[in-house]
Amino acid sequence: MAEAPRLRTAMGEAMRRLARADATRAELESALAEKFPPEEIGAALDQLAARGWLSDARVIARDTERAAAHRHQGRLRLAERLVRRGLETEDALAAAQALDHETEEAKATRLLHAKGFGPHEWGKAASFLARRGFDEEAIRSALAAVFPAYEG
Repeated sequence: MAEAPRLRTAMGEAMRRLARADATRAELESALAEKFPPEEIGAALDQLAARGWLSDARVIARDTERAAAHRHQGRLRLAERLVRRGLETEDALAAAQALDHETEEAKATRLLHAKGFGPHEWGKAASFLARRGFDEEAIRSALAAVFPAYEG
């Protein structure tokens, strides 16, 4: 005898997605919007947040921790990624500014050493770091550390 197809609910779909990877509320709302009515999505996400299974603060903390430890990118790139994930711009910028500035400068300096720019290519190096999301202060510090002729 054939089994009846299992009906999916917004809560079940949200839980399945959270089991695979942490997500922001905005990401889940967007993913569920095509399949479920807004009121069902809102109720499901409110329940998940109340249980502690859905937390934008946890997503911010994890992305910030990863950016500090593993990524070859600066604070501005972290803020951009958090905004793309649906977080408020102010929250994203605050999280990015929480990264240690000395670590940021050291990361930028390491990147320039690894990239192997020539002795007079500090303009290219500055552009490279800016594209990676490093702020002006970190770029100037890294350029001064790597290029003896730099007078920025």
